[in-house]
Amino acid sequence: MALLKSVVKNRLIRWVVVILWTIFISILLVQPENQKVINTGIPPGPNTLEREIVFTSAHLISFGITCALWFWAWFGHLSLPKSLLLGIVFAILIGSVTEYLQSYSPDRHPSIFDFMANCIGALIMAYVIWRKQHLFSTLMAVK
Repeated sequence: MALLKSVVKNRLIRWVVVILWTIFISILLVQPENQKVINTGIPPGPNTLEREIVFTSAHLISFGITCALWFWAWFGHLSLPKSLLLGIVFAILIGSVTEYLQSYSPDRHPSIFDFMANCIGALIMAYVIWRKQHLFSTLMAVK
C-alpha cells in the first residue's frame, strides 16, 4: 500500500500518465473508422440509437477521466481550485481540438453532441472532485 501511495503522489508519474492518456484519447477520437489504430471493439455501421448511446457514454466517461487526470497532474503544483479549473479547461480543450480534427479524418465528422458530452463528462467529474475534495486532498497531495 505504501508503494501505491508513493506512486500516486509522484509528480513525474502523474505527468507521464496524463500525457499518455491524452495521446491515447486523441488517437482514439481522430482515427478513421475503417483504418483503426486502436480497436474500440465497436463494429462500424450505421448510426443507430444504440450506437449513439454507446458513443455518448464513452465520451462522458473518457472526458470525466481526462478532467480527473489533468486535475491530478496539476494538483500538488497548484491549489485544488486552480488544479480543478485547469483540469476542466484541458479536458474541454482536448475535446474541442479532437472534434475539430475529425473533420480531416476520412469517414469522421465533428459532432456538437459529442462535444457536449465531452464538456458534460468533464463538468460532472469536476463536480465530484469538488464535492469530495477532502478525500482527493488526502489521497493525492504531494508532500
